[in-house]
Amino acid sequence: MTQTGDAVMPENPSYQALRARMAVLARYRDPDDPERIEASRDVYEARLERAIRRALADRPALTPDRRARLAVLLLDGVTADGTADAAGGAS
Repeated sequence: MTQTGDAVMPENPSYQALRARMAVLARYRDPDDPERIEASRDVYEARLERAIRRALADRPALTPDRRARLAVLLLDGVTADGTADAAGGAS
């Protein structure tokens, strides 16, 4: 949250909108509803992006090797044991 005078402003209003949409769909739709599933993915993606931005803010730049290792996690997914999945997706 960012403070503006006495008011506290959300960091990303669109993130709040995604969470609100997910809450409504979670209340009125079945768990296997495609729109609810997509909304859940949208919230997860927004959370992940926010976490990455926070982790990288005001830090030394990543080396190319470290950046490549992290990119593998995003591109290929991660297996249940926490290792990168070369098949391309989480299991």
